[in-house]
Amino acid sequence: RQMCIRDSNYVIQGTLIADMDGQVFRVPKGHVVHIPAGMPHSHVSSADEDVIFYAVKDTRHGIVGPPVDGVYN
Repeated sequence: RQMCIRDSNYVIQGTLIADMDGQVFRVPKGHVVHIPAGMPHSHVSSADEDVIFYAVKDTRHGIVGPPVDGVYN
């Protein structure tokens, strides 16, 4: 069975802190994080510096997912 990837984020500068369904990963410059379709996730920059990343999205699953808290502001 193939995993369906919804997002891929390539880090250009800094370190991306990726929380993927409760697992936290530090993604440094030059690395990619792949997020499977339907997986709850969030990203922040490390405290050291801003992060710049290039996001590639498979829009077959929509451009935005539902908010984690279920509240659309």
